[in-house]
Amino acid sequence: MQGFLRLPTGPITIDECSPDGRFIQLANTSKDKHADLSSWYLIRKVDAQDGIIYRFPSEFTLYRGQTVRIFTRSSQNERTGNDLVNLEADSWGLGLYIITRLISDNDEERATHIQSTAYPTSR
Repeated sequence: MQGFLRLPTGPITIDECSPDGRFIQLANTSKDKHADLSSWYLIRKVDAQDGIIYRFPSEFTLYRGQTVRIFTRSSQNERTGNDLVNLEADSWGLGLYIITRLISDNDEERATHIQSTAYPTSR
């Protein structure tokens, strides 16, 4: 059984994390404000592995009502329009417990996405 929990602290949310590690999608849910994500970054921690860090390009703006997917190097051929690519990783990672955090330029956590997978135990 797989579940997830989204914890935004503002209009920018971690909208979706591909279960196969291909992309992370952010959404700007604001109806009237654009978000400058320059110097913001994502940290993705899979189980006990080292975290994967992705820094947004300078002058990157996520417009109101818009989404952006950050693909991995091996999935970049799926990129369209405004999407970005993390050239440092072939996968965002797979595991039983995955936590993805969006950190602002002031080092404040702005959104969190937690994925967990539990397998039924045999009796």
